[in-house]
Amino acid sequence: MPPPAKPAQKPSVIGLFPTPVMTVPSLCPPELCASILAQARADAKERNAHDQRLAHSAMVRPEDDQRFGRLASLLDPHLTEFGAVLLGERLRWRVKEMWVNVMQAGGRQEMHNHANSFVSVVVYLTDTSAGSRTVFHKALGGGDFAFVNENKATQVSAYNARRWAAPPMRPGDAIFFPSYLLHEAPPHEGPERVTLALNSLPERIDSWGYAVNFG
Repeated sequence: MPPPAKPAQKPSVIGLFPTPVMTVPSLCPPELCASILAQARADAKERNAHDQRLAHSAMVRPEDDQRFGRLASLLDPHLTEFGAVLLGERLRWRVKEMWVNVMQAGGRQEMHNHANSFVSVVVYLTDTSAGSRTVFHKALGGGDFAFVNENKATQVSAYNARRWAAPPMRPGDAIFFPSYLLHEAPPHEGPERVTLALNSLPERIDSWGYAVNFG
């Protein structure tokens, strides 16, 4: 009698080197959001170089502002969890700087990333309109030829998409992402879009004894 046939094995698709992005609903409580929002309009005095309908506040360390310090303490456990996903180890994290962004109707923020930081966070202080959700982009690449298949018949997936729009955010919601990730805010359709952004560093990174400490 011949041996029983082995069950047919199906092909498998493996998501290689995925990029983590984490959303945290209602991270900032309503009263703290309202307090930061009330001050944001007065603090956001620096006009964006690319769009005059967008203004930024000065960068503030959380220890220099009681409201930002409270928010940093709420962020801390989530930074630890997200950092463990990103770096593979639970470490202490420190928020370096925080600032607010106030965008008027029609304003937008150009594509950018955040230098000298490992994890960046955006905390939403107002609702986002459907068209002004934060959009993340793949790296733009170097000087090589670029081949893209993008047309009305294309079925977009995590493997071929060149951009991804975050879900709609409510006041108090937050999104965590690696600081190198390119992102933008498309033209805003609502009356006002206010966010708080921040950068953070781990206490150190260590590659088999070759360590860098960030204090």
